[in-house]
Amino acid sequence: MSIRIKVKHLAAFLLLAVLLLAGAVWHSSASGRPDDGSAAPDAASSELLTRLAEATGGQRLALIRSSLIEPGMGAVRAYNVYVGAGSSQWSESPEDTGPAAAALPAQDKIRLLAEYIRTAAPDQALLSALKLLLAEYDALDQRDAAALALDLALERAGSDAAQKKELLLLRAQRQLESGALAEAAQTLDTADFAVSMNDSELEARRALLLGRLRFADGRPEEALAGVKAALEQYRRWWKEEADPFPAASSAAAGTGVPASSGRTEEELASTDTERQLILLRNSLEDAMKQGMRATSALAGTLTRSDGTPVAGAGVFLRAESEVNHSVLPGSEPYETVTDANGHYRFTGVIPGFYQLALGLSFEQIDGWTWPVTQDDWLEIGQGDEVTSNITLQPLLNLISPVNSQVITGPSVTFRWEPVAQAAYYSFTGWIYTDSGSMGTVVRQRITDSHLTMSTDEMDASGGYLLSWSGDGWETVEPESLLGFANPEGKFSWSIEAYDAGGRLITRSNGYRLNEKTVSNLPFFALQTRELTPADRLVLDHKPEEALEVYRSDYAAHPRDAHALRMITRIMHAKASLTKDDRLEEATLPLLKNLFALQPDAQTAFTLANNAQEHGKWQEYEHYYEKYILLNEGDPGSYSLSLHAAGLIYQGKIGPARRELAAALAEDRSHRFVGYALAAGLLDGESLDSMLALAQAYPEHSYGQSGYRWPGLMAGLQAERAAAPEAFDRLLKEKLGLWAQRDNDELTAWSSSAPSTALKEWMKAVVEIR
Repeated sequence: MSIRIKVKHLAAFLLLAVLLLAGAVWHSSASGRPDDGSAAPDAASSELLTRLAEATGGQRLALIRSSLIEPGMGAVRAYNVYVGAGSSQWSESPEDTGPAAAALPAQDKIRLLAEYIRTAAPDQALLSALKLLLAEYDALDQRDAAALALDLALERAGSDAAQKKELLLLRAQRQLESGALAEAAQTLDTADFAVSMNDSELEARRALLLGRLRFADGRPEEALAGVKAALEQYRRWWKEEADPFPAASSAAAGTGVPASSGRTEEELASTDTERQLILLRNSLEDAMKQGMRATSALAGTLTRSDGTPVAGAGVFLRAESEVNHSVLPGSEPYETVTDANGHYRFTGVIPGFYQLALGLSFEQIDGWTWPVTQDDWLEIGQGDEVTSNITLQPLLNLISPVNSQVITGPSVTFRWEPVAQAAYYSFTGWIYTDSGSMGTVVRQRITDSHLTMSTDEMDASGGYLLSWSGDGWETVEPESLLGFANPEGKFSWSIEAYDAGGRLITRSNGYRLNEKTVSNLPFFALQTRELTPADRLVLDHKPEEALEVYRSDYAAHPRDAHALRMITRIMHAKASLTKDDRLEEATLPLLKNLFALQPDAQTAFTLANNAQEHGKWQEYEHYYEKYILLNEGDPGSYSLSLHAAGLIYQGKIGPARRELAAALAEDRSHRFVGYALAAGLLDGESLDSMLALAQAYPEHSYGQSGYRWPGLMAGLQAERAAAPEAFDRLLKEKLGLWAQRDNDELTAWSSSAPSTALKEWMKAVVEIR
């Protein structure tokens, strides 16, 4: 399994540590101040306070504006680090204040922002100042003071109708988030007036709040109808009046998604407001299809493992359809800040599947990690009061090899500090290129806090990394092709610790910002061989020439595993780029030769998978058994699911169902639940029992809703009710075609008119990958 990510995201701690050790000074972020806001300011902020004390009148207001407000005009709150399920994004300094103002104690910020709101001209900067002030009050849990500040800003808006409407929407949003539905309704009624500028944008934002309010107030049909109407009206306005690039946006017009685009409707949205309307519509539809018509609440506490609360941190509750993009502070439907005790709470939550994300300062995350993965989901039903406490854990420390240690022998031993309650560990090797890095999970389920492996095994792991621009071979990073066989390469390693239930406890990758937390840097070099002329051609971005030289090397030396591996790797990369299936097939004999020379789990899996696709069952069993052996007896849920599919294709339904049951219990993404449903129906199970299975194992693959399979199963039930015997015969026939892998006939049938629930269900089964 390969992981692709930019260096700055997961290797951020390396850069930060190097900067710190080089003497860089890091200022506190606005979200990282002490809870009581009483800490002394640093030199830069002390100078700012002195300048402010000496200034008067308009000069003083201009200084407040330039130092506290303008650096993040319009921002609600920004953080250094945003951490979510399996992702992390960071910036050197938040944009909500300037560098000198960032370290100001909270009470000084509050005093200056409040002064600006009281005395400055009521323009856009006043609105920005208010948002920053509300964030400061929220962090200190001073909700009454926040409400008074909003009241004052509304008074000062005077005759500026657009600003008044925006302030009213802000008040309604806060009332809605606090559960004050009657007050929110009254505020939204008050905001029901037209303005001369930006009215369509503001009306769309009002519609978003009305949609959430109506659902929370027990009017789901009215909520959905209002959001749909607002989306249509907003798209019409954008197309006719606002769009600066009409040709570029034409794909997103109307109902949205070209069939061949490969992108979701929300990804094609012209603006963030349109995206929010689409996502709210989808959330309302999903909830109502499942019969859920009431909102819920979620609360919890953010602490470190030593019990220390983390105050002033951002908490974002993100719906299933929103987790595939970066956190957008100020535009997230559900966002709040932890109080002095680390507590957070969301009310009025539309039922559905969600993940949490955090906004933290560098100081808050320094030396700590949140052990959450992309498969950690919260299922929130109607009327639920869900508790989800979040605990930051100390980063795992690596022992060796570290700090650019050079390995010259045939094997390398990795050592790390043991973690209490860890049942096993996972090892990932990282290869760095000019534009990013590639991580490959080399070993899993390691029971000791050390691992010795041959450099040949490391060479065999990996694949190739595509850069972010260019076409054809230009997109392939040459360092990734050579992988760990590059004696001039830049490598690192990381460890994750898991408990006996497969839950992540902690990891070594993270943010380390001072001498106490930096520990050892996980860089190392593998100088166990010298570059060949073919290797140098690869690094010179000449893969076609390199391929011919590797072929010559292999012809002259049939036991040259490196040349053979590079031939297969380059051919596979080329086949993927050109979509040439014949070239892919041509690599198979070479892969078999490579496996005979140097057996490894990755090659065994590739050969087994290819044999399954072609129905070569004896060959498949041979390589699958080798894969299990080389993987130390643990196939993993993904391989187990594919093996179950192979059993189905061989008519072994009972064994396939047992394998799928084991895989579903291990894989929290449940990406192959559709196979389990099809196998169950093939085995004579009822639609009712399979609906229960779909509900117990909601799928969380990219772009899919956890309610997809329950919805499809419910559609089958409704369709069968009209003509049970005819439905059963047709279902049996189509399942038989699927089990025989006659997917072409199935695809043609399921795509034909008229559309039926069974056609939609079979199409979903065929598309499982």
